[in-house]
Amino acid sequence: MSEENGFDSHGILNSAALDSNSIGPTLPPIPPFTLPSGPTGATGITGPMGATGSTGPTEPVPQSAFRAENPTSQSITEISTKVLFPTPIFDLNSEYDPLNSTFIPKQSGIYSIIASVVPFPDTPTIDQKFILLINVNGNPIERVDNYRENFNVNTVLMGTTASTIYRLNAGDTVEVFASFAGDTGTTVSGTNLNFFAAARFPSQ
Repeated sequence: MSEENGFDSHGILNSAALDSNSIGPTLPPIPPFTLPSGPTGATGITGPMGATGSTGPTEPVPQSAFRAENPTSQSITEISTKVLFPTPIFDLNSEYDPLNSTFIPKQSGIYSIIASVVPFPDTPTIDQKFILLINVNGNPIERVDNYRENFNVNTVLMGTTASTIYRLNAGDTVEVFASFAGDTGTTVSGTNLNFFAAARFPSQ
C-alpha cells in the first residue's frame, strides 16, 4: 500500500487536538464533603486534685469597749436599785444604751466588766452595808458587800467597786444594781466617781 492511499492516524489526532470545536464542555468542580462524626467516646477518669490555695485575709474583728459615767447624784434604797450611767465617754462598737444604762455586746467572747459607785448613807451614825451587783440577763455574776461601822460622823463615803472577767454571749444584757442594807443613801455627784465600763479580750 502506498503512502498516498494510507490512513494517517497521527494527523487526524493532531488536527482534532488543535480544533477547539472538537473539545467537550468543562464539568463543574466536585464540591467538598465531610464524613459524619462518630459517637463520642466515654469520659476518662478524673485526674488528681490540685493543691489547696492559700487562705485569704481574715475580716478584722470590730473592737468592743465602752465607758459611761453618772456625774449627778442618784438615790439608792434598801430595794435593789438600777444604777444609771447616762453619759457615755466612749463606745467603740455602739453597744451601750445610755437611755437604759445597759451594755449589750454584739460579739460573744471574754469581757472585763467593772462598775464603781461612791455613795454615802442618809444615816451615818448606824452600821452600814452597801451592796453593788453586776447582772447579766437579770442574774448577778459579781457582788461586792461594803461594810461600814458606826463612826459617829456626819459624812462617810462608801466607795465600792465590782469587777470581773466573764464570758458573754452576743445579745446578753449587762446592768449594774445597788442597795443599802437597813438604810438609804445617795451617790456622790462628780466626774469619774461613778462609772460602768467593759472591754472585750481577743477571744472566740
